[in-house]
Amino acid sequence: MNNDTRFIKAAEILPKRLRTVLGSLPEYITEEIYEIRLRSGNPIMLSTASEQVMLTEMGNIARIMRSGLITVSDSELKETYLNACGNTVHAHTEELLKGFVTLSCGHRVGICGRAVYGADGKISGFEEITSLNIRISRQVPGAANKIMSVFKNGICGTIIAGPPASGKTTILRDIARQFSKGFTGKYIKVCVVDERNEIAAASRGIPQNDLGYSTDIITGIKKSEGIEIATRCMAPDVIICDETGSEQEAEAIAASVNSGVVFITSIHCGNRNELVSGAIYRRLTATGAFKKTVLLSGRGADSRIEEIITVGGEKREIDGSYTDPRSLGLRSSAEKLIAASAVQ
Repeated sequence: MNNDTRFIKAAEILPKRLRTVLGSLPEYITEEIYEIRLRSGNPIMLSTASEQVMLTEMGNIARIMRSGLITVSDSELKETYLNACGNTVHAHTEELLKGFVTLSCGHRVGICGRAVYGADGKISGFEEITSLNIRISRQVPGAANKIMSVFKNGICGTIIAGPPASGKTTILRDIARQFSKGFTGKYIKVCVVDERNEIAAASRGIPQNDLGYSTDIITGIKKSEGIEIATRCMAPDVIICDETGSEQEAEAIAASVNSGVVFITSIHCGNRNELVSGAIYRRLTATGAFKKTVLLSGRGADSRIEEIITVGGEKREIDGSYTDPRSLGLRSSAEKLIAASAVQ
């Protein structure tokens, strides 16, 4: 499935009026869009790596507020929310606890509104929806090319860190693909613990993203439980999971690393200071499971490697040599991590 098709699939949950206009956009525009934002009574907003733009009723891009823009009504917002939930809100309770719903192809819909609590005191859904953010999942073969140098002397535990939309999940997906397809010289047994179904985007048991020949996928399960099952039942060489952020997940990693499993995961951070001072990063590195951290910056097609950090040391490693990454131009937009990656 190409990225233009993924954009169309993400737009399928929209009401017909909005879906029709978005569907008329040319591919060179849609391939740059990574978010579709809907806010009640406000213009529909499309996020690219460099800017947020609006749409006119004629299907043109607008960069400033003007007349003739498409605004989103309350009824359209609610319809989109119900479509995202497949009209069965209660079936998505676990996801809604975290403020989102995951669609097919791995798209995620972030939700803002008035939360509704069930008899058990947990969020059972949202009413009076005020805004939705459709994050578009894309597969970019070769997105991990620059990072694969970390593994040239053997696969090691690695944390991919960066801000939202910096490409962490896209890179994890491509690492799984490259390991599993033998691009490191041999076929590596990978197990993807895909709690939100964003890495594999499995539909009816079939991954919609290419994760290679020797990848097993566990989805719809808490990462801490999935890690335990993967270690005990699948004997993987590598476990890949996205957005590690709880003590329970860190404990599961600590327990499984003693079985010889290598972990590759991602965490959120805004910059290096936030990374090294963060409680979850300190907890993960204390497990002994991780030797390298890849710090990303930028968004979308402008995402790039800021630096590669050796865990437990102050040196910063790029392609095996210790040096200041700025001397290699890795901060330059010409070094776009995703857009400039060669397709394998």
